[in-house]
Amino acid sequence: MDRYMHRVWRTHRTKRKLNKMRKIIADYVELTDEWVGTPDVVMYTSETADGYEIYILGWTDKNGHVKNMDNEENVFMYKDDLIEVLVDDFIAGKELIEIYVSDDLIEDLDLINELEERL
Repeated sequence: MDRYMHRVWRTHRTKRKLNKMRKIIADYVELTDEWVGTPDVVMYTSETADGYEIYILGWTDKNGHVKNMDNEENVFMYKDDLIEVLVDDFIAGKELIEIYVSDDLIEDLDLINELEERL
C-alpha cells in the first residue's frame, strides 16, 4: 500500500471509529477531529522551539484558543495522563461538550476505546 492510500485508509478508519464513538457516548461528549465552529475543549499535539512534542488540553474561549493558558495546567510532556485528566476534569459531571481531538491523538491514545470503557 503506498503512502497516500495508507493515509486515506487511516483517515477513513479513524472517521468510522469517530462516528461509532458519537453514538456510544453522545449523552456526555461529542468528539470531533474536524475544527468546526468553536469546540468547548481542545486536545492536540504541538512542538517546542527545540523540537520536543508536547500535548495541550484545555477549555477554549470564544475564539477557539485555550482559555487562560497555563503551562502547569494545560501542557503535558507525556500523553499517559491525558485521558484521565480529560475524563476527571473536563467530562465528569459536565453538560454535553464538544471536544476537538487531533487525528494523531485519537489513534495514539486509542481514545475511542478508552472513553468507551470509562464513560
